[in-house]
Amino acid sequence: MLKKIFTLFAILFLISGVTLAAQQSEKNSGDGQNALNAPVFDATKNLTSQEIKSLTEKIRAVEKKHDIKIGIEFLRSINTSNVASAADSLREQHFSGAANGSTLFLVVMSSRDWYISLDPKLNQIVLDPEKIGEQVSAKLHDGNYSGACETFISEIDTRVTYYETNGKAYDPSEKFNFAAMGGAIVIAIFLGWFIRASLIASMSNVQHAAEASDYLKRDSVKITESNDTYLFTNVSRRPKSKSSGGGGGSSGGSGGAGGKF
Repeated sequence: MLKKIFTLFAILFLISGVTLAAQQSEKNSGDGQNALNAPVFDATKNLTSQEIKSLTEKIRAVEKKHDIKIGIEFLRSINTSNVASAADSLREQHFSGAANGSTLFLVVMSSRDWYISLDPKLNQIVLDPEKIGEQVSAKLHDGNYSGACETFISEIDTRVTYYETNGKAYDPSEKFNFAAMGGAIVIAIFLGWFIRASLIASMSNVQHAAEASDYLKRDSVKITESNDTYLFTNVSRRPKSKSSGGGGGSSGGSGGAGGKF
């Protein structure tokens, strides 16, 4: 009888231990205290467990879609003032190995620094990390940390998709803005009308005439002889110099952008 009771207590103890371990594992994952090579690592408690879960799902979908690696890390502090170097090092350690490149969005709360690190492959695709940085920095400044992460993921997805579809990097300057063109036309028409009206108003000594000859001042000019004489034409040709060098380009190394919020 005692043996059965002992066995029953042992089983209950084992079940309780497994349950507590599972709950603790889930809690650690939700709080962001997961392994550094997980898609989202938050040591600052700025992201809720639900936000971490949602961001992780979005990252996994984009990674699978493009065969890239995406990381987001919120750290309390780092042991260097060079945030770019720290971000590159963390990306290489925890988010390398994807066929089409990797990127890391690092936020350091103690110094309020952020940095987007790109490996050489993604650096050739994402030409304007500064533009992405402007958007995420504004959200970080407002305390919208989850929104900043979502913007980062979405912008990386947009640029890689564009590259895969068009065979070239996304360049916002090439996007034609019809609204801007319409505004420019309206402004040009108004400005032209205003200048014309001002010039007409300033010519108070000019009046309409019935005939073209009325614009001439009578007997002011007397032409007695008309003669045109062609002398010669002097043509000088000089060879056009050729450019001896080309423009600069990407060195093919890693890149990124950063700042404070």
